[in-house]
Amino acid sequence: MANGRSEPTTIVLVTDDASQSDTGGPATHRTIDRVTQILEEVVYHPGIGFAELARALDAPKSSVHGFIRGLQAKGWLYESDRRFYLGPAVYGLTLASGRIRAGQVSQADLDAPKSSVHGFIRGLLAKGWLYESDRRFYLGPAVYGLTLASGRIRAGQVSQADLDALHKDTGMTVFLGVEAGDNLIYIGESGTDSLTGFAARSDIRRQLISTAGGKALLAAKPDSERDAYLRRQQSGNAEAVSEFLAEFAEIRKTGVARNFRHHGSQIALAGVLRNQAGESVASVTLVGQAAEVEPREDKVRKTLLKHIASWTRQKAAPREPI
Repeated sequence: MANGRSEPTTIVLVTDDASQSDTGGPATHRTIDRVTQILEEVVYHPGIGFAELARALDAPKSSVHGFIRGLQAKGWLYESDRRFYLGPAVYGLTLASGRIRAGQVSQADLDAPKSSVHGFIRGLLAKGWLYESDRRFYLGPAVYGLTLASGRIRAGQVSQADLDALHKDTGMTVFLGVEAGDNLIYIGESGTDSLTGFAARSDIRRQLISTAGGKALLAAKPDSERDAYLRRQQSGNAEAVSEFLAEFAEIRKTGVARNFRHHGSQIALAGVLRNQAGESVASVTLVGQAAEVEPREDKVRKTLLKHIASWTRQKAAPREPI
């Protein structure tokens, strides 16, 4: 113990509730999975009733009831007229995550068996509720994704003013996205129209390989990590894997990934934001009408990369570890 604080515990066991992927993918936890399902159903369907929620989860009502009571007690949900809404705890975390030190995860702090703590942490990491850096844990992108989906956002290390400036210079919708497990979660936006905004808020988890931002992040990964991800996708998403491999060299050469949506009517262009150590930390995606954007695509690409480069040079204080 130093300075009166408990040292972080090194955890090496796995609880029975934790599911470890044989392919090296993110490990899940049944309890974390269920909580994530509940919160995302409430975000997608504000005012959902108990019976509807139980049906959506395909789980026993007694089990769902217990989870809901616990989430209400901690402020993750609130109830009005027997209908459920996202609670204030989610917004409190997004406000506090950049300013308040919550303390290191330690055996003394959590007062639980190491195996139990490890299983929950692995589950939280897999769903993007936490992320780990140098054996320290930070609030993950899933929390910001929920606030984006519910109409309230926090852009994280890139400011809202930065996103607004890029939107002004390109006339396109801007999304800031981060990796969570095998998914991309948007944590910031600027200039969304009704169609694009609805799409972003109705699905906070998108497959990396199916989005411009995800492709940009995949291309920036070390070879071993990218190959492991592509192997996990091969069985159920072989066509997307093939398309990415065909585009890979061009993405690496130009620094920009491209995607078309809504039967080719929308185009998305994305680049990777790196920290000062050169590590990829987020994707920045521009979305616009293909007919309007394609004639000026070269200029848009240069503007996108110019803004990203300026953000990389900005000094940003990391969120405090929990």
